[in-house]
Amino acid sequence: MSTQSDLAHLMRTPAAPDVLTDVRYRAVPENARLVRNLIGSTADLYGADTDTVDDLRMCVSEAFNNTAVHATGAIARVRLLIDHVHDRWVVEVADDGSGSIRLPTRKAESVVTGEEPEGGFGLHVIRATADEIAVKCRAGGKTLTFTVSKHRRSDRNSHDW
Repeated sequence: MSTQSDLAHLMRTPAAPDVLTDVRYRAVPENARLVRNLIGSTADLYGADTDTVDDLRMCVSEAFNNTAVHATGAIARVRLLIDHVHDRWVVEVADDGSGSIRLPTRKAESVVTGEEPEGGFGLHVIRATADEIAVKCRAGGKTLTFTVSKHRRSDRNSHDW
């Protein structure tokens, strides 16, 4: 049985990103809580600080909800990885449904005008919280990937949107 110090030693080993969690759920709103709790608990187990766990939970919840709304009933694959080389957490939410995602710009027009963006605020929340966000559309689905630094930056809350 591994102890937390054993796990910490494994985390420091330089390598390609390690997959910590790789699960599939039906993309329905009721499963968002399961995904959020799984990602948060796993990141906590592997040493993420409280703010990072909160950011990961919020972003994965928004990403999964986006899948549930735009690819209803599809199967969503959720993966949490540790990227030792770049010292960050990587989350991927992929689905096998139809539909596309248009990433918002950093300076969301909706914030300036006070109007709700088309489709809601989920991707805006991820864009404002995560360090990086990317979407890959492919035949038979799409993958939304975001990263969160393992070490919090002091400018974390100074959003430029």
